[in-house]
Amino acid sequence: MKLLGISIDDLHNPAMARAFVMRLTTLLVGIAVAVIIGYWLGNEQYFFLTCFVGILVVILVAFGMQRKAWILIPLTFLLTGSFGKLPIPFAVRDLGIFLAAASYVAYRVLSQQNLRPKLHLLDLLVGLNIIYLAFNLVKNPVGFLIFGSESIGGRPVVNICIALLAYWVIIRLPDTVTSVSRIPYYVLVPAAILSGLSLFVHIVPSMTLTVASWYSGLEIHEYIGRLQGLGGIHRFKGLESIGFQLFMVLFAYYSPGTLFDPRRGRFYAMLLAAICILVSGFRSALLWVVAGFGISGWLHRRWRQLALAGFAGTALVAALTFGQGRFYELPEGIQRSLAFLPGQWSEAVVRDAESSSTERFKLWKEVIEWGYIKDWWFGDGFGVNLEDAIAISASRNYKEFITLTGAYHSGPLSAIRYAGTCGLALLYLLSISAAFYSYRCVNECRGTPLFPVAIYFAIQLIWGPIHYTFVFGGYDGYVPELLFQVACLRLLFRMSDELKQNAAAKTRLAPAQSIVSATA
Repeated sequence: MKLLGISIDDLHNPAMARAFVMRLTTLLVGIAVAVIIGYWLGNEQYFFLTCFVGILVVILVAFGMQRKAWILIPLTFLLTGSFGKLPIPFAVRDLGIFLAAASYVAYRVLSQQNLRPKLHLLDLLVGLNIIYLAFNLVKNPVGFLIFGSESIGGRPVVNICIALLAYWVIIRLPDTVTSVSRIPYYVLVPAAILSGLSLFVHIVPSMTLTVASWYSGLEIHEYIGRLQGLGGIHRFKGLESIGFQLFMVLFAYYSPGTLFDPRRGRFYAMLLAAICILVSGFRSALLWVVAGFGISGWLHRRWRQLALAGFAGTALVAALTFGQGRFYELPEGIQRSLAFLPGQWSEAVVRDAESSSTERFKLWKEVIEWGYIKDWWFGDGFGVNLEDAIAISASRNYKEFITLTGAYHSGPLSAIRYAGTCGLALLYLLSISAAFYSYRCVNECRGTPLFPVAIYFAIQLIWGPIHYTFVFGGYDGYVPELLFQVACLRLLFRMSDELKQNAAAKTRLAPAQSIVSATA
């Protein structure tokens, strides 16, 4: 007779007895869990069911993925919208980082392995910025609406703390060159999800509010504007994510000069990315692509190809702008992306583009002259007064909302508003140092599988401070992104050192192996 697949006669064997006990325990636990879940479903106690599922997911990821769990961070980092069905509105990115951190803790507990990397100057600069932000938070305390605080708006503080947790995990947990070399492709996944959701609600607008109830990061202002009968330039803003990331991947893995060969698939990938960028209507995104094109060619050291590709790209854009209004009418989104170039653009597009720039310059002037920033040295912090926030929400005055929250669409001004000129100086110290080290990292990784990833982050770290300063930026969003990029840069340095050590070890072993072979 057998019980749970084990004969009763074999139970006197200690190994078989332990196996029987484990199987019996698993069976009883499974039955108990099934009964509890059935009870919760029958009584509609979905909160407990959600908590149980969440705990189960954490356990499975922490003990199942182990050192591969860090991949969840790049797979979710662009998903900054919250998951609407959760009792606490954590962003999808937050959940990915929490799961990776839980896996890191579980691995350390089980393996007792020391994963601490060597200290780097970038670590010290990151620590200096975080210490200053902690001082700023003590000086300008901020709370949350759900806790009934008088000063609300602490979400940027949470985002920075969670990004710091991601930094901690990324520089320690990854262990294979193969997985690290795929980081650009991992980041491409959430970009495709964001753009796919945006395209879906554009095709099926009736599903917009349903999708937005599950994921809050969806762009729904255009949908609301159409419901209210408001006009405006029609743009596919959501396609900017996939277009930008696809360009960055192409620039990382291929020299820009090779992208214009129609015999290769990368040419059509570039066309798809270009269409997505153009129809999104963001002039800043187009400038990013142009800068990435030049930096990529410089890092790949393909000067002749870069010159030819630059000439070909300029000719295509020139032909596109010359034909507009003469031979064809481009969609308004594409016209807005190219409106800074001379051409016969639609009056509505020109008016919208000029209005956007004029209002922005006017706002910056008012911020400086009218004293919107109280403390220029140490900043006013992230929070806003609850009563002021309620009053502005009732009036729906967009300009007052910007001036109150510090969303000035200017990197330096937003940094001064939140952290003062001292915080801005520390941020520049970190970002410029990261740009310098990213160039060094490209040279160290040249000829290895890490080379494309080094270029991928070098493009962003080199152009990022320039774009943040002169084109568009926000301190509250730039700091978490910079922490993620610097963490990946630190990881690349660590993996590059390990590659060198492995190569040196093989070199030392080769003579010994040849001697053994000769004596044999």
